[in-house]
Amino acid sequence: MKRKAIFSTALVMLVCVSTPSHAQVYHYVDKNGKKVFVDRKSQIPDEYRDQLEVREQSTRRSRAVTGPAVAADDSLATHKAKLESFMESLEMPVTIRGNSVIVPVNVLYGNARFNLDLVLDTGASKTVVHADKLSHVNVFTTPAGNARIADGAVIETRNLMFDEVKIGPYTSRSVSVSVIDHKAQVGYDGLLGMDFLRSAKYDIDFDRELIVWQRDDYRKAQEQLAEVERRMAEEKEAAAQSADSAQPETSQ
Repeated sequence: MKRKAIFSTALVMLVCVSTPSHAQVYHYVDKNGKKVFVDRKSQIPDEYRDQLEVREQSTRRSRAVTGPAVAADDSLATHKAKLESFMESLEMPVTIRGNSVIVPVNVLYGNARFNLDLVLDTGASKTVVHADKLSHVNVFTTPAGNARIADGAVIETRNLMFDEVKIGPYTSRSVSVSVIDHKAQVGYDGLLGMDFLRSAKYDIDFDRELIVWQRDDYRKAQEQLAEVERRMAEEKEAAAQSADSAQPETSQ
């Protein structure tokens, strides 16, 4: 599953998970309705200053899925259904090719929302997107230095800021990724790197072709589900025994 992606020092230093970067990108909408991005306030024409928006380049990840809300008066069947629904919300179908796990990622850039298929790669320090997969969107990128790839070649990289990225139960806003030119047809759109994976707890179920996110929460729900099912079986058995004992004896 792990592909060797060796990045230059300049690129590695760009990786930031818990410490936000304070670099800023500004944007405004011109008279033609086009969203224009610049990296300095001085580049914004005076007539557009009043609509200035500052987009902080930091990743804010929210864990969107919490444990099931179980009421004290819930029946065992209701409790079971809530646990199963919660566990299902943490399961995400993926495509597995050999040892590669391809993860569906939903991104928002400006008004464009689209999907990318990224290979889960713990050898990549930063998430990478192939430039040709962005050809349908007018993106604004900034130079980010060079990177050395597996075959030893050095390629140019650029930074791109997505407005929003959704992966399973996680939603992140203002997400910086690297963009590279990748000519070969490889069947995926880039790499999901350690800038995301470092803080995500997950299991890969190769048999069912799933990623289970929030691994610890999922396992706790599994344990609770097993206990609920055990109690349901006991209640069913007790009810059956009670019904048998309540039947009148047949006179001989």
